Amino acid sequence: MRVFAALADTDSLSAAARRLGITHATVGRRIARLEEHLGGLLFERVEGRLQLSPLGQRVRQDVVAMQARAEAVLQTAKLENRTSTVVRLSLPRTMADHFLAPNLDGVVGPEVELLLSTDSRIVSIAKDESDIAIRLGRPKDSETIGRRVADIRYRVYAHRDLMTPETACLIDAEAEEDYAEVQWFRRQYPDRPVAFRSGSQIARRGAAEAGLGLALLPSFIVQPGSPLTALPLNGQEPPVREVWLLARQNKLRSPEIRATYDRLAQLFKDRFP
Repeated sequence: MRVFAALADTDSLSAAARRLGITHATVGRRIARLEEHLGGLLFERVEGRLQLSPLGQRVRQDVVAMQARAEAVLQTAKLENRTSTVVRLSLPRTMADHFLAPNLDGVVGPEVELLLSTDSRIVSIAKDESDIAIRLGRPKDSETIGRRVADIRYRVYAHRDLMTPETACLIDAEAEEDYAEVQWFRRQYPDRPVAFRSGSQIARRGAAEAGLGLALLPSFIVQPGSPLTALPLNGQEPPVREVWLLARQNKLRSPEIRATYDRLAQLFKDRFP
């Protein structure tokens, strides 16, 4: 049947023989044996080419189905016997939930089981607590390989139905937070009262969606269809946060970790807003 399928695809004894790695005489003998077994001709020669006979056309339909089932059996066996390498990736929870998880089709390969760590404690690459890390800000560890893969851009958002954004209260980070973008936000609205504080960007987004006031948010967590709208900046751009992809040199010698590292870099290049 395998020889029959090759000949049906190529219409030539020699072409079928090349595909199968056998001689054209062997192809001819096996087709003759099959025809004898089935009791009819499978091919007819028309203008120097072999074409399927009516019997051959019916047999071909069954052979195509047989091939599909055989491929399914092989695939099942491959999946059953597959071993995968666990690759540990640490990153901020907001980025994991709102960027990476919805785009994992561009990261996870068949040879990898990806384990995400979004612990509030910074997981250490140097102490081998993680294979790859996504960090905000330029790395200081000289032993890591780092690649700047994106910039997080911020805008001031308010509910689109907020009547008086010019005098609205602020939705701020916790008082002790002093990141550059948080300081910028406070300088822009020095005399506004604060209606809500939280160390969670998602909580601040929720408060803004509830109409509590103005919030400085990373643009990538404001999804299409959100009731939030970005306010004009009047030339005063908030500072960006650099996104760095990090790993130790010895970890990147693993083909699976290297492949995951490269896929992550490509993902940020292609899809990060």
